[in-house]
Amino acid sequence: MKLKKVFFFVFLFVPSWIFAQYNTIHLQPNAHYTKTSDVSATTKMVLDGQEYAYAVSASMKTDYNILSKDSERYAIKITLDAINSELSSNGVKMSFDSQKDTLANIEDTIFAKPLSDILGESNKVLVDSTGEILESDSSQIHRKAAEYITSTLLSGNDYTIGKRLDIIFHFKDSVKVGTTWIDSMAVDKDGMRVDTFSVEKIFNKVVYVNVNGYVKRTLPVQQGSTVAMAHFEGSSNAVLHVSQFTGIVNSRKMKTLIHSQINVNNKSIPISSEIQLSEVVQ
Repeated sequence: MKLKKVFFFVFLFVPSWIFAQYNTIHLQPNAHYTKTSDVSATTKMVLDGQEYAYAVSASMKTDYNILSKDSERYAIKITLDAINSELSSNGVKMSFDSQKDTLANIEDTIFAKPLSDILGESNKVLVDSTGEILESDSSQIHRKAAEYITSTLLSGNDYTIGKRLDIIFHFKDSVKVGTTWIDSMAVDKDGMRVDTFSVEKIFNKVVYVNVNGYVKRTLPVQQGSTVAMAHFEGSSNAVLHVSQFTGIVNSRKMKTLIHSQINVNNKSIPISSEIQLSEVVQ
């Protein structure tokens, strides 16, 4: 079973928060926001006494252009402007830096080409006054971009209808220091997710939010004709700085630890993962 396949499912397990605290966002037409994301992840798996390792790191810049506002709905154009990513697995390394690399000067384009293909591509979404996505471009290129970005750990780019736009957070109007709330929900049949939010402080109209999460989940992992069951359990902690007026997440730092076990062919395979995410929106 390929470690990359296993790691893809590990990443899908990482919590994507669904916030229950709503407030009207305030975005100005023609405003531009740039999100800089840095993410690194390592996964280790022990099989038949041998350790396998998979690591990926990436940096990217994404532009959010507020095209228009109509009846508390915002049309937003999202463009991937730059990407620098490196992947290593058991001594094999691949990388791509959009600011200096081209497909012509890279020997192995298997890793680089999908990144090059989505560079500069845009996705248009329509969101309501709470940041929920009402409409989203569903063209093939954007589906491929979302799939590849997810599988290489560039998180926060799921522009699916019904989801919240990744750079937006929501509060009650009466939010104040010490406010705490818990979101919990079932995940699939046997899974669950619990997130605890607390407001640490409010300074210069910026709200500092601490988030602690716990998730457990069971997923099927298929490689060829082999199907295994993967049991995941993990925790995450994050700090968010959110504009009290616009609802924009100015910065986010998150660390996620995952311990999992895959049962296949009467074997139990232990896997551990650590994911670090840092984002700044300006």
